[in-house]
Amino acid sequence: MHKVLPWLFLLITACQQQTESTAEPTAQDVVIDENTATIDPQRFELTPVEGTDLQTAVRRNPEGKVMEMGHVDAAMRKQGDWTVYHSNNRLPASFATFVDGKYHGGLINIDIYGKVDEMMHYNMGELDGPYVKFRIAYTEIEANYKAGKLDGLYKEYDFRNGNLKREIEFTDGQKDGFDRQYNDDGSLLIEYTYENGELLE
Repeated sequence: MHKVLPWLFLLITACQQQTESTAEPTAQDVVIDENTATIDPQRFELTPVEGTDLQTAVRRNPEGKVMEMGHVDAAMRKQGDWTVYHSNNRLPASFATFVDGKYHGGLINIDIYGKVDEMMHYNMGELDGPYVKFRIAYTEIEANYKAGKLDGLYKEYDFRNGNLKREIEFTDGQKDGFDRQYNDDGSLLIEYTYENGELLE
């Protein structure tokens, strides 16, 4: 099992897991929830935070179960730490940090069994920094983003045995360097070389 980057494990001590990788990785492959920008105050219970201009916001389902909670400013923009919960149990579905309604800092997505599914980092709404996806307690994808684009080494692993399946060098969202694919036994299957997104012959 490959070691997981330690940068976000301080937020939650349990887990890791799931999802399937696709052929060509892009920033759009990363799935995040839609809980950005402002909230609808009609859907939340709002309680002023003494000594600040913030309010605690809590959204409940019809049965009274907390579905989401955090803080908002006077403009109803999300601020600080937010937690979203799964609808079918009491476990958290995600932990995120916001500044002025934009993702800023760490985001952890968690599956319905309480295992970490993804960990990533944002800078004012753009992916920026390490990204890790898990499947059944194994690292499935490791990547790095810069200003919303893949930048650095992208790796895919076979969750069944931990072997490296593919690794690609990216610069500013484009393939720039090698693109290597591996056999099930970990041996090199094929290798291509790219420069600024163009395949070199």
